[in-house]
Amino acid sequence: MAFNPSQFYATLLSGQTCPVDLQHQIARHATSKKDAKLLSQLVARPDLDPALDEQFANSSNHLVLAAWVSRPERDPQHLIDVVKKDKRITVREAVASISDLPEEVYETLADVDNFKVAYALLTNPSVPSHVRVTAAGHLAANYPAKSGWDVSNKVSSVIRSGPDLVEALCANATRTSLVEMIVDKYDPPAESFGRIVDVLTDAVRNNSDGYWYVTDSIKALLKLAKVNTFPQDRVATVEAVLATYDAGVSSNYRGKTDNVKEFRDALRSQRDPESYGVSLMSHAREATGQDLVDLLAQAVSDASLCDALWLNEHLSIEQRREVAGHMTRRQFTVFEYTNPEIFGVMAANNMCRVTDNLLAHCTNPHESLKAALREAAAGRNYGHVPPEWLMSKYLTREAICDLPMFCFNSVIPAPVSVFVGELLVENFGTSEIHWAAFEGLAATVNGTLGHLIDVVNNAVDV
Repeated sequence: MAFNPSQFYATLLSGQTCPVDLQHQIARHATSKKDAKLLSQLVARPDLDPALDEQFANSSNHLVLAAWVSRPERDPQHLIDVVKKDKRITVREAVASISDLPEEVYETLADVDNFKVAYALLTNPSVPSHVRVTAAGHLAANYPAKSGWDVSNKVSSVIRSGPDLVEALCANATRTSLVEMIVDKYDPPAESFGRIVDVLTDAVRNNSDGYWYVTDSIKALLKLAKVNTFPQDRVATVEAVLATYDAGVSSNYRGKTDNVKEFRDALRSQRDPESYGVSLMSHAREATGQDLVDLLAQAVSDASLCDALWLNEHLSIEQRREVAGHMTRRQFTVFEYTNPEIFGVMAANNMCRVTDNLLAHCTNPHESLKAALREAAAGRNYGHVPPEWLMSKYLTREAICDLPMFCFNSVIPAPVSVFVGELLVENFGTSEIHWAAFEGLAATVNGTLGHLIDVVNNAVDV
């Protein structure tokens, strides 16, 4: 992932303090790049230098102005009036992204039935839980018909981080792609189970000639069929739709699928879980050679099989990466605690909640956390390191300097932001030459934060 100076500065602004020299450097950078989003984040800081506060008081940009109006010393009622009167979604979205506002501001924004405003609220850690639930309903109801990877990836992260939002999401979701993402992580609550099945069934029915792009909907239906609350009044309809789809695959693409059988097997598994697949699961825990390779190919669509394969001692780390993202198992055991590499794969690929209490069970908590960070930074979540992992007491300042630069493209915890900001000011001060070299070299130097600082100082101080 390429280094992005604006994103990097944005992460530093998330700290509780921000040195004045760093504030002015960020203002120079954001102004030169016409980066209104970064400027608005700077202007929203409670410790903003008075000179910068005065500089941006009359900004013509709506994002910057929204941030300026939203500063802590502004009158809350005045802010609510602005949000109510200014109908521009960009202004409301900007305000919804600002942390530590009065609760009534977030409640006012929660009434806005818009996807972008809802997403801004859901990704703002200052928003109270009851507002998040309301926002989740708006997000699901307004999920765009054509959502690119960027949108789906963002929403997927919201779903992963919010099991408390599942009920609101399921009650309002109508887009097939959103329903598929929800089902991939959670079982729908009983009151919404039927409508979730209906959304997926309709998607397959409307593409019943065998088009490949409904395979995710079929996979979701097969997963739900294993849940013991699957509504029996939908079984016949689902079987009929799957039968039509299988026929379409055969006649239009000369392929062969038997989703009806898989669906019935899945239903049988939840009715008779003790006898279903016991021999296969036992074999998965002990298989080697070609048997193991064959099981891995089959496991992509079978979470229970993935759970069994995970406990196979013959599985390589690379094979574990293939299996981990499809598992339903989320609990750590002595199997992971005693092996930092395996712990790292489990934690990173499932975006598990890694706490100090959890790490304390590890034989080597420092190495286990380091392995998790390494896997997350290099893995399938596109260089994303969960911020809470960086809050651990097992993470030292030296370890922060050893983090790859692209890790700072995402939000990082306030203590880490403060340390990084102070470290940069300590090395670069008010020298625009050093800051410019830092921004330029960060895009080309492939290394850690500490390494980059050394490269900049050596290059400029020669």
